[in-house]
Amino acid sequence: MRREEGNKQSRRLWTGHRCGNSRSGFSLLEMLVVISVIAILLAIMLPALQSCRRAGRNLKCVSQLKTVAFEFRTFADDLTVRTRGDSDQYGSGRFEIDDFQNMMYRVDEFWDVSDPNVSTVQYEATREAMMCPEAPSKLIRAAGDSKHYELVFPDKNISIALNRRLYRPPPAYFPALVTGKILDYPDVPLAMDVDGLAMKAADQSSNPFYLAPPVEGEIENYDFYATGKYWFPSFRHGRTQNVAFVGGHVDSSERPVTEPGWRWSYVPESDP
Repeated sequence: MRREEGNKQSRRLWTGHRCGNSRSGFSLLEMLVVISVIAILLAIMLPALQSCRRAGRNLKCVSQLKTVAFEFRTFADDLTVRTRGDSDQYGSGRFEIDDFQNMMYRVDEFWDVSDPNVSTVQYEATREAMMCPEAPSKLIRAAGDSKHYELVFPDKNISIALNRRLYRPPPAYFPALVTGKILDYPDVPLAMDVDGLAMKAADQSSNPFYLAPPVEGEIENYDFYATGKYWFPSFRHGRTQNVAFVGGHVDSSERPVTEPGWRWSYVPESDP
């Protein structure tokens, strides 16, 4: 009887010993397998997530360019514009596109900060129509009585440019007066992606606030855009450039200069 009780006790002790040393958690091999699976899933998902993020930023850029086009149509129309800043001196129906640029950046006569102690304000990249979400996010505007290219900086971070032919049509070397008749030409490019850093690196005298490509048939000694000196487009949206038009629409292209129907050659003097 004592021997049987001893055997039962031995079996309980042996069983308890086995349970107490039973394996719990993951082994090193299992952990490596889990990590490998996670790494594979991340490798599959990250490109798709990045693609979605790029698509979202591109959509935001298109929306902001449409805002620029809408504001331009309001600015150019005597029935809807409230003030054209310094261009009011020219009377109705005429303005310098520089003043539209000042209005969009809210500088010079369009400075909107009432506190006299505030002389500089940083733009918010997610809210500014003149900043592409895919471009550098740091851009500052300053108070002062001057042009936008002295009041908005650093200019290497400029990411949205206006059509330079609306600013200085060849062969003139002075600002043009744009008239309300430009609204009759909806296929004229107005605003577009620019690579401000590349333009500044290539020619320190060029400012990236305005952009214009060479067009077919130009003569270099007549049209200073024929050399390509003022053409530094950015193709940051999946190798395409976003362009807003006077008509209010936005198109994207890998070859913006050769797109049929894009009226790059338009200059204000061509108004009938």
